[in-house]
Amino acid sequence: YETYMFLKKLIIIGTRDFGIVSEVKLGSGDGFDNGGLLKVDGSDRYAAVMGQTDLSLLDLSEQKMVASYKVSAKNAMQIADDIVVTTPGGELLKLNTDKSFELAQPVPDNSADHMLNISWTPAQDYSIMTIKDNGTVVYSGADTSASIPLIQGEHEIDLSMDDGQGKIYKEMHSITVDQQKTFPVLPAVLTAVLLTASLFFGIFRKTRIAARFKEAAK
Repeated sequence: YETYMFLKKLIIIGTRDFGIVSEVKLGSGDGFDNGGLLKVDGSDRYAAVMGQTDLSLLDLSEQKMVASYKVSAKNAMQIADDIVVTTPGGELLKLNTDKSFELAQPVPDNSADHMLNISWTPAQDYSIMTIKDNGTVVYSGADTSASIPLIQGEHEIDLSMDDGQGKIYKEMHSITVDQQKTFPVLPAVLTAVLLTASLFFGIFRKTRIAARFKEAAK
């Protein structure tokens, strides 16, 4: 493997035409210090990013990070449908690649609503969900739903769930928030002010007429 200092994106380049075969973007804030890239033997679908104390599994076909694991790995391979890693101490471990949560509804690509409501069902109780908006943590907790305020523009929503057993499952979604329609509020306000003023002056005028009528009657 090739060593690196900081990895934000993995690009697979073909050896024949040197074109980009696949490109995997890592989540916001993810990075690995002084690690290496391990090719998973037996399949072109997965690659493993090895750090000093953790390992991240990348799905090259779906171009996304599947999950990260708190394990120090020396090698990674695919046996049948399982991803197996060996540790520096010679242990053989099977990685759980199942989803750690299911979204109740998908994150839309576009929205005119400036509030993103997300709900999920965790596979393990007491799992911790962390949500990032363009790299900034906007939610972290053990609830099963969250409401995230979004401003107009493009957003990268990163969802990561720590199951408390050494696995952090991740999903990345992109959403564009459209500009909300504006309504002519000022004319309505001016109309209300003028109506109030006309009523006030009408009452004031009636009061003055009544006062003068009383003085003339004396």
